[in-house]
Amino acid sequence: MPTSQLPEKPARRSRSRHAGSLTSYSTQSGQRWKFQIYVPKDPERPELGDTRLTRGGFKSLDEAQRALDEALKKKRSHARFQTKTPTIAEYADHWITGLRLQNSTIEGYKKILRNHVTPHLGALRIDKLTATRIAAHYRELETSGRKDKPGFGKPLSANTVSKVHVLLAAMLDAAVDDGLILLNPAKKTRTVNPPRASQIRAQKPEIITWTGKQLSAFLTWNLDELDDDLFPLWRTLAYTGMRRSEALALRWSDINFTTGRISLRRAVDVTLPNTTKVTKTGSARVIDIDAETLRVLKTHKTNRGAISLDLARADAYVFGDDNGAIHVPDAITSRWTRRLDWAFSKIEGLPRVTLKGLRHTHATLLLELGEHPKVVQERLGHSTITTTMNIYSHVTPTMQKSAIDRFAAHLGETSAGAWHIFRHMSRRATPTPTTKPQVRRPGAVVREGGVEPPRPFGHTDLNRARLPIPPLARAALDCQTYRRSPNGRNEDASVWASPRPPAQRRRSRRSRGSRSVSTPADDAALDVLAPGRQAHQLRPQPLAAPGALRHGLT
Repeated sequence: MPTSQLPEKPARRSRSRHAGSLTSYSTQSGQRWKFQIYVPKDPERPELGDTRLTRGGFKSLDEAQRALDEALKKKRSHARFQTKTPTIAEYADHWITGLRLQNSTIEGYKKILRNHVTPHLGALRIDKLTATRIAAHYRELETSGRKDKPGFGKPLSANTVSKVHVLLAAMLDAAVDDGLILLNPAKKTRTVNPPRASQIRAQKPEIITWTGKQLSAFLTWNLDELDDDLFPLWRTLAYTGMRRSEALALRWSDINFTTGRISLRRAVDVTLPNTTKVTKTGSARVIDIDAETLRVLKTHKTNRGAISLDLARADAYVFGDDNGAIHVPDAITSRWTRRLDWAFSKIEGLPRVTLKGLRHTHATLLLELGEHPKVVQERLGHSTITTTMNIYSHVTPTMQKSAIDRFAAHLGETSAGAWHIFRHMSRRATPTPTTKPQVRRPGAVVREGGVEPPRPFGHTDLNRARLPIPPLARAALDCQTYRRSPNGRNEDASVWASPRPPAQRRRSRRSRGSRSVSTPADDAALDVLAPGRQAHQLRPQPLAAPGALRHGLT
């Protein structure tokens, strides 16, 4: 067929109101519109050039134009255009390379991704991850999530599952910022249900520490019998509470032998050999050391200088190897474990503690001795005092007991002194006038010339004294009676509660010393308030003992 006779193709409509192009095309469902623009392959790396971005399926020109405007706005803001939605494994590798954290923290994140995220969720597209899928993953980890050889297939602890949740939530936050997903499914906590803080605390292993005698016994054996070359390190850790990485990164210039202080400025980087980093909190601190530990460090410096003068210079590591390099932290932990195995056969009843247990022992002994937690926090290098109190909450009961004992000793109050104050303050109480002696009983109703109801504690000077009323004294105060004297003034006419006439009561007061008796229970109760005095010796006072009332002793 001649070329001139070929049917002409319909012209495609293409237009654009701004940068980019808008084109219509035909489908079985009807006419559709699409747009094309050129965007950078990677906005953070312009040298890679541009790539063409096409989006179609719009039913009208206006709809395609609005989509083009949004794409141009996103291009001007240097946002990333994803031609293909990445999987969780692909995005995790891209995300972790941009983190600015300590090397040890990044290595920990990589370990979590390698063991607990990528094998289960790595092949899933990141925009297909839902809250219910995350919740099912957490329940699987809690059932059989361990990957280490000793416990492979066993349940993963709540603390580790919580770390997985924190990492996954942070990664998905970054995906929201990159425009890959609209919402973070890991933050839908009602559905995801990550481990709570109470569950983490319940599974937290108990801290094992040594007593003062056990610590002294180990250090004495380590020095005298074993003659350990690492004895200065063990003693420094136990007497300062510093971290393992801080002790191994200590230089001689950090120790002030004149003032007896150590400056902790750096720590060992466990991910790189013979490398240091800043401390865990990112700030330096100064701690005091005792005279004996200072003497041990001086002797250690002399011994190091005998090996090589370079090992005793100011910039040399205090606990370095014979070549001046930093000891590998895990190797030091292994040597500590071997020494514990040897010590068990020499020291009876010595519990097994980790190398970090020396740090826990230092803090626990200080708190048990009544040292302020703020001082312990500063020595340990915790960022807040809350961290210190949460870790060493098991010492709180001992601190409370010693605190109240010191408070009572400071005031110097005894039971006998408190009883004297109650007797004195009761005389200053303002009585309520009555026409005849009446017994003041709890729950009574005020009547004309009748009985006065019991007043709440605080209506007299007893409240200003800020002293508690013992049960026996309170019952005695409730039995106090009053009468109006002939001159019209209110007088304290407290007697042993009895409805007998005044004359008979006077005879009872004159003869009570010869015929009054008391029960052993009364004497035991009163001996708490007035040691060495019996119930009948307190009878002349204006307070009545409840035991005497029950037995009819007047």
